[in-house]
Amino acid sequence: LDALRSNFRAVKERAGSLPLCAVVKADSYGHGAVQCARVFAQEGASWLAVSCLAEALQLRRSGQTLPILILGHVQPAYAAALLQNDITVACYSLAQARALSEAAVAAGDRVHIHLKADTGMGRIGFALRTDFDAAIREMLEACALPGLEMTGLFQHFSVADDTAEENIAYTAEQHRLFVQACSALTAAGHEP
Repeated sequence: LDALRSNFRAVKERAGSLPLCAVVKADSYGHGAVQCARVFAQEGASWLAVSCLAEALQLRRSGQTLPILILGHVQPAYAAALLQNDITVACYSLAQARALSEAAVAAGDRVHIHLKADTGMGRIGFALRTDFDAAIREMLEACALPGLEMTGLFQHFSVADDTAEENIAYTAEQHRLFVQACSALTAAGHEP
């Protein structure tokens, strides 16, 4: 935990005043999600991220009060649990947004969502790389659905840790698409 604390401080120093989200999915990659989340909270993390609802609930049961983002899929039927535990969920498609909207309305409140942009990872997300305009239209439609409140936008850099020239260029293109999406959403009145 001392090494984790030191590493987080180094990242925080490089980030300056930017808020940081600490990813503690998969039991904090085998290091203990609850213990690591405590260190991140003490060191000034603004958010925690996990892969599924069970991981988010584990953190809430441990007393963690930081905002939590679920990076993966959550069945819309669990909208009430998201609301009761103040958990934000990834929204990665219009179909998923519609189902989550319906469940949130039935639960009587608004589920917080972070839009997931696919800029080239190829897993889940609104497909900015393949059809940017259609992806933005779908994101905006998701933002307008009842029962949902868009609170952010995120992506996954797929090769940012690789220093090969082609991968540096790929990462730069992913970043460009992400910034362009932020601008498009903001211009439409939905600042992420």
